[in-house]
Amino acid sequence: MSKRNRKNFKSGKSSNSRSTDGAVSWLKIRNLYLPSLLIIFMIAVVSAIAVFGYRKATYSPFFNVDKISFNGLNRVSREELERIVRTKIGRNTVWYTDLDEVRVEIEKLSYVKDAAVSRVLPDGLVITVEERIPRAPVSVQSGDFWVDEDGRVLGKVSKDEKRPALFLRGWDESRTERAQKENSQRVKLFQNITEDFAKFGITGRVTDLNLSDIQDVQVSILDSDMTVQIMLGREDFGKRLEKALRMIEGKGQKIERLISHGTSVSAQYREGGD
Repeated sequence: MSKRNRKNFKSGKSSNSRSTDGAVSWLKIRNLYLPSLLIIFMIAVVSAIAVFGYRKATYSPFFNVDKISFNGLNRVSREELERIVRTKIGRNTVWYTDLDEVRVEIEKLSYVKDAAVSRVLPDGLVITVEERIPRAPVSVQSGDFWVDEDGRVLGKVSKDEKRPALFLRGWDESRTERAQKENSQRVKLFQNITEDFAKFGITGRVTDLNLSDIQDVQVSILDSDMTVQIMLGREDFGKRLEKALRMIEGKGQKIERLISHGTSVSAQYREGGD
């Protein structure tokens, strides 16, 4: 065999060897990755079917909101709550309703302190409300309002409800942190004062209760068809008022003001009344 033929023979053998090696490599790659690719593809198909099925199911009229239940309502209007919930129902189904968004809207109502919203499958929502409790009636220039223990104004005193025996005057209507803090103190003070007056049976004698100065409570009474102001300080309100009432009995035409602090009671007389 000539040198040239031997050279061509070796070259052909080398080419065949490379082809064989390439085929083997491809088989290895196919055997290694093809099952994984098939598994990934199958997972993707199953996931797509599941998502499609879920969307189809959740859009079903079977999950349309049909029942809305409310718990804890006293002063809050059921109709107003239902209107809020209905406007926030997503695509009319329980699945697409944003419960947190519904809760936030409900808690914007003045009488609502806290709210919880939950789903009841297949077609219901349950709203549980913790209401703010009116603690004192406040009289301001724009009218008479109920307030809670935090000093939050809840709503007007209705003409249809029984009028409270006393109204709190001296409310700070400025929207400052200090005003809010002091108004909260006024509510607590109002409760203590009215309870104390009730114990002594003298609530009916008071025509006005002014807490503009929370360190020196001021009340007004009628005696001899005249209004008399009485300063009671910051404690023992019932006891001090009872003492002042005994001193002023029948002297309203003469006495304009009494200061009943501690054990002493001092009088300020009307002009020409001394």
